[in-house]
Amino acid sequence: MEKHLLNILDGVMNKKYFYISVFFTMLSIITFCVGLFYGFTIEFFYFGKPITFFQYTAFLAFAFFINSIKERLEKSDKKDVYLIIGFFIAMVSFYEVLFNFFYWFSLYNFYGIGTDLDALKNLIESQKFNVTYLFNMTNTQVLNRTGIYPVNLNLASKLVVLLFFCSVYWIYFMSNLNKKK
Repeated sequence: MEKHLLNILDGVMNKKYFYISVFFTMLSIITFCVGLFYGFTIEFFYFGKPITFFQYTAFLAFAFFINSIKERLEKSDKKDVYLIIGFFIAMVSFYEVLFNFFYWFSLYNFYGIGTDLDALKNLIESQKFNVTYLFNMTNTQVLNRTGIYPVNLNLASKLVVLLFFCSVYWIYFMSNLNKKK
């Protein structure tokens, strides 16, 4: 079966880029799990935070994956639709980037300059912003340990920045493919 799958992918996928994307995907999963178990904003090997590693490795996984299927996308007649979707995701995520950073720094100014930015959280009490309601959990101890509950603005900001830059790279990538028409 594996040989049959590889035969299907021949000529449609750059295997080297695909394997690199799988490597970065695995690193993303590992760092996300580390974040879930130990907290997303703790120092990881005295080098960075799990959410930071997740952000970087997820972007690299995305970039290498779309480069691995470049030949397939070049043959697609839906490049304009893909470009529109990329701009839509960029628009939505750019708003969230602005909102998160303005909210984050307004809380920072409110609580004082000595405040740890990783400690700032979205404390909105509304049910629709209640993470435990979204995850259908009643015990918040696990979420508190990870830094997810209440929503950590460092975590939220890094995720929307990741989404924004993936969409920007997608737009760049699809624009280059459209130029080759």
